[in-house]
Amino acid sequence: MVNQPQLTQGQQQMTHHGLNGGWQSPKDLSSRRNMIAKIIQMIQHRSQNEDAEWSRKVPFMAKKLEESIYRSAPSFEAYIDDNTLKSRLQKVAIYFCVKTKHEREQMQAQKQQQRRLHQQQPEPTVHQHHSPQQTKMCLPREQMDGNSMFNTKSHSENVKALLIEWFEHEEEPSINQFLTEKGEMDKKASVAFLVKKHGLHRLRKKRGNPEARKEAMRVINTISFKKKSVTPADVE
Repeated sequence: MVNQPQLTQGQQQMTHHGLNGGWQSPKDLSSRRNMIAKIIQMIQHRSQNEDAEWSRKVPFMAKKLEESIYRSAPSFEAYIDDNTLKSRLQKVAIYFCVKTKHEREQMQAQKQQQRRLHQQQPEPTVHQHHSPQQTKMCLPREQMDGNSMFNTKSHSENVKALLIEWFEHEEEPSINQFLTEKGEMDKKASVAFLVKKHGLHRLRKKRGNPEARKEAMRVINTISFKKKSVTPADVE
């Protein structure tokens, strides 16, 4: 833990955030502006070799210094006293330096404590990356062989389109031949199951009959895809 720095009596006086003496008034605004201008001149005179960045900070520093001596002065006469102005500004500057150093040390101590706490925490679990083959081995069988496919609208529409195209194919290919040609073998389980379940093989043999064709289209368009899995026996 970082110890609180010890301030001198003059520096401790600067820590008072209230108004010392009770003499301060909005009527002092003009005098305060003059004081800020005077402090800016004093800083610039002592910092003639500083860069442009420093020069841009001077008005802000002058305002902070003026506010401190204005609040801590016991009277208006003491506030505007040029004979003590330099020493009062030096006390305020020293106080600000001590305060800034203390805050920096506190921040550093907090960061060190956070690092120690972080080092004491257990190492996070390392998640292993599985190859596609390893991932496939970890899946249930119905997901490995493509039987669990009735879960999305896009899949159902795709399967219906395949069924219609298979039914209308002029060469009447088998399901395997048709899906291989289309590059859709991953949907074999779904297509074979539905063909068998709804008797589409039988209807395809009669597709020259308008009624049989109409019945096949009705069956395909009313197929429900709510089922979640298919057993191997359904597609053999």
